[in-house]
Amino acid sequence: MESMEQRIKDFVRQQGVEVVGIAGPDRLDGPPSLDPTYTMKGARSIVSYILPMDVEAIDAYLGKKSYVPHNLDQFRKNIRVNAIGDLVAAYIRTLGYAAEPVKANTTYRRSLYPFSLHPSFSHRFGAMAAGIAAQGWSGNVMTEEYGAANYIGTVVTSAVLASDRPRYGPRHFVDGWCRKCKMCDKVCAARMFREVEEEYVLVNGELHPRARRNDINLCNATCFGLHAISPDRKFTSWGFGWIRPWMKKPTDRMSKLSVIGSFLSRVFTRGDSGPRFQMIATLGKAYVPQEHLQAWFDRRPERLPYPERVEAFRELGEKIGVKGLRSDRLLTCGQCGLVCGPTVKESARRFSLLARSGLAVQNAQGEMVVAPTYEKAEEIYTERLPGLTFWDLLRDCLALVSLILRNYTGLEPRSFLGGIVYEARRRKAVRLRIAGHKDARPASLPHPAIPSPRSALPPAPATRRDEAARASA
Repeated sequence: MESMEQRIKDFVRQQGVEVVGIAGPDRLDGPPSLDPTYTMKGARSIVSYILPMDVEAIDAYLGKKSYVPHNLDQFRKNIRVNAIGDLVAAYIRTLGYAAEPVKANTTYRRSLYPFSLHPSFSHRFGAMAAGIAAQGWSGNVMTEEYGAANYIGTVVTSAVLASDRPRYGPRHFVDGWCRKCKMCDKVCAARMFREVEEEYVLVNGELHPRARRNDINLCNATCFGLHAISPDRKFTSWGFGWIRPWMKKPTDRMSKLSVIGSFLSRVFTRGDSGPRFQMIATLGKAYVPQEHLQAWFDRRPERLPYPERVEAFRELGEKIGVKGLRSDRLLTCGQCGLVCGPTVKESARRFSLLARSGLAVQNAQGEMVVAPTYEKAEEIYTERLPGLTFWDLLRDCLALVSLILRNYTGLEPRSFLGGIVYEARRRKAVRLRIAGHKDARPASLPHPAIPSPRSALPPAPATRRDEAARASA
């Protein structure tokens, strides 16, 4: 007779999923966002599964042919991930145990600093705990089948399940693949990652490496379309704007206050940040009536001219309670994950597509057009959406602040205290490994990285401290 674990995994595979794994109570020791009881009281185990992104849509997106196929793939796959989660949870309930799916996106815990974006449950950490994926250099989790271009789903359950044996060690991709590649670093417009420095996540007593990150708001800004241009000004994401200070000085040399100041100044002058964020949250975690989404898909948005497509998307938003949308684009980057294919050769091919794609810029009508050079892009580029008034900006500002205060701002003692305890344990594990302590686990040695060439940036002006250091050397 098959075990309960095998029956659950067989059921998941019947839904068209190839990569699925289980983590029981013995494999869920990590940050607070790996605690399944936050999602469901009494949860003891998780089922994690992964779906691939559409590669043709990725090619169109990175190659600047169109952002629409990838956006549609995001909508469809998030719907499918949520639907599979509902089915798996229902199946586990028939076996006599409680179960709940974790929504696909934007289910963040309340925090005094809401831009930290701590998830209610981390799908990435769940996939690592279940043994079906490991972190790459960007911190996106990878599989040998899909690279980092994937969508992850999770179901938590009260059943005490036996954990699967991990497919990958903590350093499997960072040492075996990323060391030769690091395309994720090259495609990040905001220079989110350090080139050779590592940081670590402590999961189940093991240190899982990834690139040391700069301020999280660099990622927030690029994913939300507020900064889109590469440091060498040779290519862009599909984002709307350019944050000029970030084009003049390396972002890893900026203070956190400077970074968040630039980020917020763009958020509150965009004019549609509130409804865009609300739409992302709604599509990621809410049950959107199928007939509304199907009506949107049936209109074949990839074939509609820009004004009609925006109007159709605005109508979809209003049907599900989101008013004020001025664009059909939501998340506009994600290039660190999209460029990461199942082989280094495939990642290089995707990077080549992006590097030759030109610069997508917003024109005076609000439409994204592709320019071959930076000089041509500067002639076209317009920061503001057309037709905005002071009152439009004020309404959007108030709507976004209200959304953040209502849903993401506050103090959750369990998460707050759990985070302090976890960080102390993580720092101790790193210190022990660096010191060569006999009780330390492997996986936290400094990364023997081959430096990847950065896109050229204007050199930062020398400071007095730099000059003094050179003089004393």
